[in-house]
Amino acid sequence: MAYTPGYEYDVFVSYASVDDFNLIDDGDGWITELVELLDRMIRSRLGGGDNLNIYFDRHRLASNHGLSTLLDAVRQSATFFAVASSAYNQREWTQREIAEFCEQPDYTNRLFAIEYLPLLPGERYQSILETRKRLAFWERDSAFNVEQTLVRGSATYRARCTQVAQQIATQLFAMRFGSAAPSPGAPERDPATQLTRPSAALTPAAAATPAVTAPHAQAVRLVVGQTAADMEDDAERLKAFFADLGYDVTYLSEIRQGGADFKADATEAMAGATLFVLPIGTHPGRRPKDLPDGYYAAQLDVARDTATPTMVWRRPDVSGANAPVPKHGALIDDDTVIAATYPGFVNQVRYLLEAAARAISAAGKPTSGYIFINADQLDRAAAEHLQDVFVTIGQDTAVPIYDASPHELREDLIERLCDCDTLLLLYGEVGLRWVRAQLSMLSKMRPHMSARIKAVCIGPPAGKSSNLGFRSPDLQILDLNPDWQHSPILDLVNRSS
Repeated sequence: MAYTPGYEYDVFVSYASVDDFNLIDDGDGWITELVELLDRMIRSRLGGGDNLNIYFDRHRLASNHGLSTLLDAVRQSATFFAVASSAYNQREWTQREIAEFCEQPDYTNRLFAIEYLPLLPGERYQSILETRKRLAFWERDSAFNVEQTLVRGSATYRARCTQVAQQIATQLFAMRFGSAAPSPGAPERDPATQLTRPSAALTPAAAATPAVTAPHAQAVRLVVGQTAADMEDDAERLKAFFADLGYDVTYLSEIRQGGADFKADATEAMAGATLFVLPIGTHPGRRPKDLPDGYYAAQLDVARDTATPTMVWRRPDVSGANAPVPKHGALIDDDTVIAATYPGFVNQVRYLLEAAARAISAAGKPTSGYIFINADQLDRAAAEHLQDVFVTIGQDTAVPIYDASPHELREDLIERLCDCDTLLLLYGEVGLRWVRAQLSMLSKMRPHMSARIKAVCIGPPAGKSSNLGFRSPDLQILDLNPDWQHSPILDLVNRSS
């Protein structure tokens, strides 16, 4: 019985047995230890995962573990985890295993791969691994100019294991429960499982956006900042996590270094970016001669100059008092810096990116073409009057329903707000407080709305100020006095068309 419904196994581990030897002592092999650690990490991320069932054949050469048995297990597995290497690339059984999995429907999001060691010079992967992202579990030893497999216990090894566990747990959770919606009042969860509501550090519009799988993720661009050594693992985890979700991610540690070159490349990366995130720790990082204030300050300067939305993050236990440079300590303690756990911060970033992706998706939807006239009961007659005017010129319109339960009223209002092409908010007999409440609701619903035109229409009685104390870049204010004149609305619609 597996954690994932409909499957016998949750994860099939595909590897070359020759790679499963201990790099340090006579204990368990490297892959065996890796699988044991991933098993614990995935279970933790699935809230226990008592039914988690990983198929890991530790006796691959034994006569009772023939190829047909392995291929049956592949077909009965929810996900496939390949430990790639030259040996993996050259073994018939491993090639048959991955080929069998790729015959399954919707295999793309269910296949995960790491690289035990890089291929030999001139060698290419024979399978789909050639074009798949493979998380490197090796690093180059500059002293000896040779690639070495990461050793268990190192910070980089654990960070890479965490990435893999998060990715697999995310997929298994989605396959078990479908889209993971946030639970009201639920405690903070790991981003690999269930999303929760972000903290108050986010804007109200972003905080109110429900979490769903992001459409048009590739149209959203995330820039992850360059950090000092104490935060590199977290920055790399952020990069890998969101790249695996399908977002376009730029990591500033991978651009040219040095003052002028770094600033030029960072400016290019941030131009038009959806979000810039910068993890910071107590170490201030490098301060070359041409960047006397350091890379942290340089990146924040570029973000400000390019008007890129920015989130600076530190862990709750990081304090400016422990920073060796007072200026860096002041940055750590700045009120704009988000103090959160890593999972909590990832949740916040993911909420923002998903909201941006939904906004792009809504902008690309064909418009419904109708005008929604949102009016309180006090201005119902005016709304129906404007409806009559628009009907005579062949324009579809809608007004709120007034005779229904509060739940039905709200459901209908949300549906109209999301679906209309033009939104008119009537400010007549009703008070300003009602108008401001509606505007606040529109701000929160912005990612879901497809309306090209939004306008507050001020009508009788005369004497009301056009200053509503609420501004939005795409909101128009129209004066329809003295008697709910419709010509300003028609002019606005025609100009926008």
